[in-house]
Amino acid sequence: LAHDDVQRAFTWFLQELDETQPFFLVGVDQGGAIALKLLIDQIAPVESVRKRLAAAYIIDAPTPLDLISGPLEAMPVCKNPEDVRCLVSWIAVRPENASRIAVINDRSLALNAQGRIAPLNERALLCVNPLLWTAGEDYAPARLHQGGVAAEGLNLSDSPSPMPNQTGAQCQNGLLMIDRPRMRALRRPGRLGEDRRVRPANLFYMDIQANAADRLNAIRATLADEARYAPALDGLEIIETAPITPIDG
Repeated sequence: LAHDDVQRAFTWFLQELDETQPFFLVGVDQGGAIALKLLIDQIAPVESVRKRLAAAYIIDAPTPLDLISGPLEAMPVCKNPEDVRCLVSWIAVRPENASRIAVINDRSLALNAQGRIAPLNERALLCVNPLLWTAGEDYAPARLHQGGVAAEGLNLSDSPSPMPNQTGAQCQNGLLMIDRPRMRALRRPGRLGEDRRVRPANLFYMDIQANAADRLNAIRATLADEARYAPALDGLEIIETAPITPIDG
């Protein structure tokens, strides 16, 4: 039901949005699977829609790499901070939290190549480091962290107070290994079942905000440049050669 509702909402969104306006797609936790399905069904296969996507952020939800070589082949991984029309994904865990890592690797469900939800079964996952915005395994120290926020209970009109330099991060085996945040408000609570709940804080709030601004500027510049191109030809134009006849003066 949630998937069908989002599909209809996105169709309406495209109808209402100016056809030259770029957009982002963001899915968090279980919403990440719905966002991936939306990418597969309505964005990746449609060039006119795909070319307006600044980036897709799939956060704390598994993105199997085989989707990128399959139904999301037209949607590359974002490998640089200002790449556009591409995909970002990570699942943040602390390396000492073996139970959460086991839950992700052994019990997670994810989309398969047929667009159905299926057990992960040790499929390799995409990880893009939100401190570096690259897909490598380089470690990013806490000094690069622009700020997290305690997001629970905020109104949409509220401007949260960011807490910077809270955690370092490194992609390892498809998961984003994070350091223990210095502020308690940014840590995952230790209550029963917390491993399966959405974190009550946005650990990379300011990092995402700054990166989205960079990608938005980049996609606007790209679209403006492409608007100067001549339209594509419908087919080949065959031009017969003609002899050059010199003109006597």
